[in-house]
Amino acid sequence: MNDNTLSSNEKLEKLFGMKLDENFKDFPKVRVSKVTDPSSRAGKAKVSEGDLLVAVCNSRITSVVSAGAANKADPLSAIVDRVRQSSKVGFLFVRAKYAGRYLQLKADVAALDMTVQGGKVREVVSGGWAARRGLQVGDSIQLANDVLAEKDVSKIDVVCASDGKPRPVFLLFRRSSGDFPEEARAREVDVSRPLA
Repeated sequence: MNDNTLSSNEKLEKLFGMKLDENFKDFPKVRVSKVTDPSSRAGKAKVSEGDLLVAVCNSRITSVVSAGAANKADPLSAIVDRVRQSSKVGFLFVRAKYAGRYLQLKADVAALDMTVQGGKVREVVSGGWAARRGLQVGDSIQLANDVLAEKDVSKIDVVCASDGKPRPVFLLFRRSSGDFPEEARAREVDVSRPLA
């Protein structure tokens, strides 16, 4: 990780056996461009070309890149820096074949107009923010701001609870059966934070 003769992608390849899309053309969607060795960490985890990187070391990819991009020309360096700084390294991917089952949204409203319990949508207010975005009872929230559901689902509920004041909330939803419809996709937004 400290070898300055290697690019950020070469470091990821050497350590994990994968390369990420260097163009960041679909940011905040960061895609795996290649898994170089089936016996590598990425290969053993069944990471595939086209999979989407959602989080690195328990931080949302957009916050990792925004917070660590000292060199805006190389956002991958922020990912490598986050890995370097972490005592426990982990990646969260969305499999390419299931990408249609995921929807990322940003809310900047006082209430999301849905009840969330255990990280799942339990009720949707007719005509409200959630309903207008095609959310349904049973959709689960995988990520709310920088809280990963697999780490602490109770914090997901807290982030989604209304406090009566508009505030930005970054959300990644997963539908367990079937893809989100095109109408919902039309409301999908770039949930990236500006690079500093």
